[in-house]
Amino acid sequence: MALEPTSRARFNLEKASVLMLEGSGMGMDILVQIVTGLGAKSLYRCASVEEAQQAMTGIKDGTCRPGEDGGKVYDNLYSLYRQLHDAFGGVNRAADLGGVMKELSLLRDRAGQDSA
Repeated sequence: MALEPTSRARFNLEKASVLMLEGSGMGMDILVQIVTGLGAKSLYRCASVEEAQQAMTGIKDGTCRPGEDGGKVYDNLYSLYRQLHDAFGGVNRAADLGGVMKELSLLRDRAGQDSA
């Protein structure tokens, strides 16, 4: 989608995190000037693919455990996932998917009540 030459539309990257991958110092300086001119404040400067990969990924220390109802919710979601996977993947093309949306809506509504 191109902008018309007379358009007053503006880019605002103020809330964006921008990863810049450039091997040369001068090239990086130019990129920094461009993206900060568009409002970017959170910049990740990487000189190699490996640096970029490190900036985008990582492992946090600790263990993530679901709350008391988390296991039940996960089991429900996984059951729905399996139904969809098997139906769309050809394992069970005759699967009745009529209740999937209703069950997802119920799970969403229960989650909304829990967070209120």
